[in-house]
Amino acid sequence: MTSGTSRYKTSIFAGGVCLPVFYGLEKLPIQIFSTFDQILYQTNSMSVVTGPYWFLGAGIADLFSKFHWTEMGAFDKMGLLDNRNAVQRALLGSTVIVALGMGFPKTCLG
Repeated sequence: MTSGTSRYKTSIFAGGVCLPVFYGLEKLPIQIFSTFDQILYQTNSMSVVTGPYWFLGAGIADLFSKFHWTEMGAFDKMGLLDNRNAVQRALLGSTVIVALGMGFPKTCLG
């Protein structure tokens, strides 16, 4: 079983590889999106508008974290965290994803 740190490192590496490949294929320059002055101005003028969205995002992240740990506890009780049961774990996970896609089709359409 891999740790969260190794998954984090892998995702950072994948992002570091994907960014230049995407920009290269699209023939886009890799450059700074905004300067510090622009960020400072936006922070001062838009914090009242964007502040609630920060809290909304933090709340959604908290709900996801609680859901994840509840899900992992259920998987542990069912014995699905053992690698000998990897196929059953994958089938259960894919069943949930397909059910969500059928219930909320726009989530699967990108």
